[in-house]
Amino acid sequence: SDLLDVRVELFTKSIPSLQLTGLGDADKEALTLLVRAAMIMDEIFYLQVWHSNPVLREWLKEHANVSQLDNLKWMYYVINKSPWSCLDENEAFLTTADSAVKLLPEATKPITGWKGVQYRAAFPMLKPSGANFYPPDMDKMEFKLWTTGLSLDKQKDATSFFTVIKRHSQVYWDNHIFDSTHLSEGSTHDLYSIPYSQEYHSFLTRVSDLLHKAGDLVSSPSLKRLLHSKADAFLSNDYHDSDIAWMELDSKLDVTIGPYETYEDSLFGYK
Repeated sequence: SDLLDVRVELFTKSIPSLQLTGLGDADKEALTLLVRAAMIMDEIFYLQVWHSNPVLREWLKEHANVSQLDNLKWMYYVINKSPWSCLDENEAFLTTADSAVKLLPEATKPITGWKGVQYRAAFPMLKPSGANFYPPDMDKMEFKLWTTGLSLDKQKDATSFFTVIKRHSQVYWDNHIFDSTHLSEGSTHDLYSIPYSQEYHSFLTRVSDLLHKAGDLVSSPSLKRLLHSKADAFLSNDYHDSDIAWMELDSKLDVTIGPYETYEDSLFGYK
């Protein structure tokens, strides 16, 4: 409890104030839409960090008022977006007892390994190096074996900043069915890539709509271009135009939203 208290306090000593000087009413309205978009992006990030985050997050939030310790756990979880502490070299600050395994069996996810081993896990003591960009049981060797047999275009998809790697078998195991005839090119090791625009479609369509509306409101032409191009990129998975618009931005509002950093992917640094 004392350690968590100290950790949380480190993040709460300084709260920056919001300066809206020089912004017109339309820009302020656009800023409100951008905040809403950022909150949706937060939901995506929870999914990217760990596959069981949605259930663990719900359980910790529900129990946050049970005790001071439970509240500290919830607060520090929200800061880290996971049960691993960024201040302690990503060691788990929660125990297995906090993972809701007994109360909520669905908090753990069945994983089918590429060697045919199926298991269930709560969360490891150290943060998974591949986050939720890759199957939890995939290692570098399997990834390299898979990509070696792919065409150049498929290899680019696999190592793209904007794709998630999944297993065909997991989809079918979830439906209690698996048929190897469903495997596509390069899938002899069961892996395939899926673009962010498809994996997070339900979130990104909402973000895209908010960014288009915000872009219609802002007074800065360069910001308008950025927001509209970024909105399109979220649906097309092509970020070239939006990246150029970001570098050419000349506005009192400086907006950074989207898949920029790859720190969460410590396995390869791709995602």
